[in-house]
Amino acid sequence: MSRFAARATDAARGGVRKPCPGFGQLDRTGPASANGPLRPLRTPGSASGRASPRQRRAAPGTAAESHRSLGAAFSVTARKAPPGRRPRGLEFRFPAPPERGGTTTVASGKGAAGPRLSAAIITRNEAHNLPRLLEALRGVADEVVVVDSGSDDGTPEIARRFGARVIETDWPGFGLQKQRALAACRGEWVLSIDADEVPDEALAAALSRLPPPDSTTYRGFAVDRLTWYLGDFLRHVWSPDWITRVVRRGAGRFTDSRVHERLVVDGPVGRLPGRLLHYSFRDLSDHIERTVRYARLGAQELERRGRRSRAVDLALRPAASFVQRYLLKRGFLDGYRGLIAAGVTAAGTFFKYAFLFERSLARNGGEKR
Repeated sequence: MSRFAARATDAARGGVRKPCPGFGQLDRTGPASANGPLRPLRTPGSASGRASPRQRRAAPGTAAESHRSLGAAFSVTARKAPPGRRPRGLEFRFPAPPERGGTTTVASGKGAAGPRLSAAIITRNEAHNLPRLLEALRGVADEVVVVDSGSDDGTPEIARRFGARVIETDWPGFGLQKQRALAACRGEWVLSIDADEVPDEALAAALSRLPPPDSTTYRGFAVDRLTWYLGDFLRHVWSPDWITRVVRRGAGRFTDSRVHERLVVDGPVGRLPGRLLHYSFRDLSDHIERTVRYARLGAQELERRGRRSRAVDLALRPAASFVQRYLLKRGFLDGYRGLIAAGVTAAGTFFKYAFLFERSLARNGGEKR
């Protein structure tokens, strides 16, 4: 007797323990005497008798429980089993998105209680990047706040055309400027995003379905950033790159660092699916120029904290940076791009401590150390 026929015989005698090949969801609610012989569970709209995964999830006999990672935003579904048997099969999924108002501007969907999600952006001469971001935020953010510091390429006008609220101010540094944008937002949740970043489809879907703040224990969420570099995404040397970018309004603030600022959240931080696509550098020259500029700012920050440059910093820290990104994070799998990115990053570390040494010389009147 074949294995298929043996299982069918067992079914006729008193129930089924394992599904037979070729069948969809099986009716296992009781013995064959009550339910008839082995048969697929038919669902509305299933002409073949097989139930699709979507139909099986909607079939009777399911129970949902809240998943802790996003509170009400996700759920885990488990099928009920007959008495004495364990339930089989779990599914992690989004619920249906909430109803939202329709309008073509990104600053849309504002209800009586105020915006649900605000996007905070700082800019200076970002006319080449900003339209791409604002287009991606349509239907995701209910409010967009752009804090601009002296753009002369039409960046504020572009933001206003997309329906964003524009605040023009001076430049106090990355941390303080992002804090200004964060404080100006009125949404329940605030997404801090740079003009050269874009959420992919999965991240945009997660952002549009964030739970009400009082229905989750999380006070913020981190996203995984993926950087475009010299014609392709770097999937190793700078990845994964989890950064906190979503915070409940009033539950966090940015550090006041002049560069490499951080969003500090007062409470637990979860993680969102999807990627934040980062189109940071136009070419290698742009990367090197920014590396030198950020190294100077980093040296100023270290000096402000009372740090001093030592010979071991100049000798070992750049080498450690290269080993970490190129070998430990397998940057070599990114090919030549990974080698160049790891090398320039290590050079930036060297420049930072070299500039710090230079500043200490200037402070001490040029005396040798």
